[in-house]
Amino acid sequence: MVPALYPLPPRFLVLQIFGGVAYDVRLRWRRGDLAGLAVENRREIEGSKDQDLLDLESTWRGLAEIS
Repeated sequence: MVPALYPLPPRFLVLQIFGGVAYDVRLRWRRGDLAGLAVENRREIEGSKDQDLLDLESTWRGLAEIS
């Protein structure tokens, strides 16, 4: 669930904080606060060479410390 107030792009990353995993997802449908996503890829954040995950790694580590 994501409040309808917040628009979602057609494709984005979903971060699993405790597992250190990022999922590449595609928005399939949106009805009010509900959104259906298709998971297209699962990627480990730690040790990744992908630039988008390298950029995300410090944020992930900070969130993991808070949780």
